[in-house]
Amino acid sequence: MPTLPKDAASFPLVDELGAEAFRRLAELSPDGMLAHRGGRVVWANRAAAQKVGLGEASELVGRSILEIVRPEQRAAFSADVQRSAATQEARTYRHTFLKFAGEPFEAEVQRLPLSDGLMLVVVRDLEPGKRAEQQQRSAELRARAFFDATTEAMGISKMGVHVEVNRAYATLFGYDEPAGLVGRPIFDLLDPNEHARVRELVARRGRGESPPGYTVWARRQDGSRFLMAVQGSSYLDGADYMTVVVVRDVTAQQEEEARLRHREKLEAIGRLAGGIAHDFNNILAGILGSAELSLAQVPQGSDLHGSLVTIAEATHRARDLVRQILTFGRRDKHEPRPLALGQVVTEALGLARVAIPPTVTVEARLLPLEGSLVADATQVQRVVLNLCANARDAVGAAGRIEVSIGPATPGEGTPKLGPGRWACLRVKDDGEGMDEPTRARLFEPFHTTKAERGGHGLGLAVVHGIVSDLGGQVQVASALGQGTTFEVYLPLSEQPAVEPPRVAAAGGGSEHLLVVDDEPMLRGAISRLLSAMGYRVSVAEDGAEALAQLRAAPGTVDLVISDISMPKLSGVELAKTLLAEQPGARIVLCTGFSDTFGEAEAQALGVKAVLTKPLSKAELAAAIRAALAPR
Repeated sequence: MPTLPKDAASFPLVDELGAEAFRRLAELSPDGMLAHRGGRVVWANRAAAQKVGLGEASELVGRSILEIVRPEQRAAFSADVQRSAATQEARTYRHTFLKFAGEPFEAEVQRLPLSDGLMLVVVRDLEPGKRAEQQQRSAELRARAFFDATTEAMGISKMGVHVEVNRAYATLFGYDEPAGLVGRPIFDLLDPNEHARVRELVARRGRGESPPGYTVWARRQDGSRFLMAVQGSSYLDGADYMTVVVVRDVTAQQEEEARLRHREKLEAIGRLAGGIAHDFNNILAGILGSAELSLAQVPQGSDLHGSLVTIAEATHRARDLVRQILTFGRRDKHEPRPLALGQVVTEALGLARVAIPPTVTVEARLLPLEGSLVADATQVQRVVLNLCANARDAVGAAGRIEVSIGPATPGEGTPKLGPGRWACLRVKDDGEGMDEPTRARLFEPFHTTKAERGGHGLGLAVVHGIVSDLGGQVQVASALGQGTTFEVYLPLSEQPAVEPPRVAAAGGGSEHLLVVDDEPMLRGAISRLLSAMGYRVSVAEDGAEALAQLRAAPGTVDLVISDISMPKLSGVELAKTLLAEQPGARIVLCTGFSDTFGEAEAQALGVKAVLTKPLSKAELAAAIRAALAPR
C-alpha cells in the first residue's frame, strides 16, 4: 500500500478523515490519484499506476509526470502546471496521455494545487465511456441497416401514428417511399371493420401491455384487401410507449389452409360415403329391380303404374346422389381415357338443355384444342352438367348462359398452371351473382343457398372433386348483380383422343344365368327381372355355394353374375377360382361400391365387366348381351 507524502497532513481531506481513512479511500477509488511536486510523482494509488500501464503504485512514484505526456506537448504542459501552482487555481480538463508502452489514452483530469508546490491530480479514463458510446452507436447503425435492408415489413408507431417504417412495409401497402406513411395513422391502412378492435390493442400497448399477435384485414393504397398477421412489442421512450411491429401478408397462407381443411373434409365425407355406399346401393338395387319388374305387369296409365315410375325415378336420383358423394369424396372408381374435350362438352350440353327453360339462351363456343383430356367421359360430363345447372338456377326464368372451351393462356387473372398445354372450360351466366361469404363456401359439401328448391349442396363440390382429381383448377369470379363465371383449367395430353365404348340397347335371351348375392332381397329381385326377360336363372347366396354348383355341372351355366363383397368367398375369389378351373367361363361382377376393383383389374383377371349397383333393367340387359357376345 503506498505511503502518503510527508506533508500529507496539509491535505484538507486527510485533516477531515485521517491518514488511514484517506489511504483506504484512495485504494478503493477507480480513478487514478497522484500527487507531484515540480513535475515528479511523490504519491499515487494503484489505479493511477494501472492507467499508465504499470502494476503497482510504487512503480510510478519518483517518475516525472512528463513521461506520460506526448513529447511535443511537454513544454506547454509544464508551463500550464507551473501557472496553476503559482495562481493556486484548480482546473478540470481533458488530455490525451501516453502509457509507458506508448499507447495513448484520453482522460478527464482534475488538478488541485496544494501548499508548498504540491499538486493533487485525479485522472478518470474516458476510453471505457468512449467504447461504450461507440458500441451503442455501432448497435444503432446495425439496427438501422437491418431495419432498412430486411424484407420483413417493419414499422414503429406511437399511439397509433406511424413514426417510422422501412421500405418493405411501404411496399407491402403499395407506397413507393417509407416517407409516404410517416405521420399517418395506422387506421388509414386497415379495413374499417377492424378499427374498433385495433384501437383497443393500441390502447393496451400505450399502457405498456403486450397483447399477443393477431390477424387483421388491411388495405393497400389501391384499395385491395389482404389479410395481415401482426406481431409487435412495446418499449418506453421517455414518457411514451413506442410500438414496433412486424407485419406479413398471409392471405395466400390462409387460402391454402382453407383448401387443406376443405380437402380433409371431403376426404372424411368420402370415407363415410364409401362405408355406406355398398349397403345403400344394394338396397336401391332391390327397390329399382322390383319397381321395373312390376312396371311390366301393370297397365300403363294406371295409378299403380305412375307410382312405380315415381319409385324408379326416385331410385335413379338416389343412385346419382350416392355417386356424387363418392365423386367429391374421391372414392368413386373410374377409367380415364384420352378424350376429345369438345365432343364430351357437346354431348353434355345436349343433356343439359333438356333441364334448361326455353326462355334461357344457351350459347356454346367450342374452339379446337391441340391434345386430349385424359379423363372418364362421365366425370367430365358431370362437371359440365353441374356448372350448367348452377347457372340455370342463377338466371331463373330468363337469362343467358355462355359455355366455351379454348386453349388456356397463362397471364394476369389466370391461376398458376404447370408446364404443357391446358384447356379452359368457361361457364358464364348473367344471373344474380354471389356475395363474398357465399363465394367463400362455394365448394363446401352440403352447403346450399337453394334448399327450398331441392338443392343438396353437392353439385359444385362434385365439380371441385373431379377437377382436382384431374390435376386441374377451378376459378370463380362473381359479384352481386353481376353474374358468375366459372373457369375450369384442365391439363391436356399429347395422346390422340379415343372414342368411348358404347353398348347398344339389348333385349333378353334364353341363356342360363347364375345370380350370386348374399342379399336375399336383391338376389330375388334380380332373378325375377332376368326371368321376365326370358333367361333361365339359378341363384346362390355366396361364392362358396356358387362354386359348388358350377363344379357339379360344369359348362351348364352361360354367365355368372356375382356380387363382389360376400362372406365365405368373395366375387373376386370366385372369379379367380372359376376361371382357373373353367377357362372358358364368363363372369360379370357387381358391386354397391369398391375403390379397389375396377375395369382394369377385371380385364387383367378375365372378368367380362364390373357393374355398379343399382342397375336399371336396360343397363343390366345391355351388360348381359355384351358379356354373352361371341368371342
